[in-house]
Amino acid sequence: MCIYTHIAQGQSKFDRLTTSLGEIIKRDSLTGMSVVLVNSKQILYKHNFGYADVAKRIKYTSQTIQNIGSVSKTFIAIALMKAV
Repeated sequence: MCIYTHIAQGQSKFDRLTTSLGEIIKRDSLTGMSVVLVNSKQILYKHNFGYADVAKRIKYTSQTIQNIGSVSKTFIAIALMKAV
């Protein structure tokens, strides 16, 4: 049996992003996350990956509350977003 894991050329850049992020989630054993890309006018990309609660199989959503383990990372992320 042969499994092909390459990306078809007809896929959009967002399809490739979803595929790549999904592979990172699996490779790094991440539980779940949400990704949103925006510009000044609209949401360009929005996707949720994995689970908020693996044991209960509750999907990770954009409404999932994420505990912050290090507050300084939050401030750095906000500063970077403002700078961009």
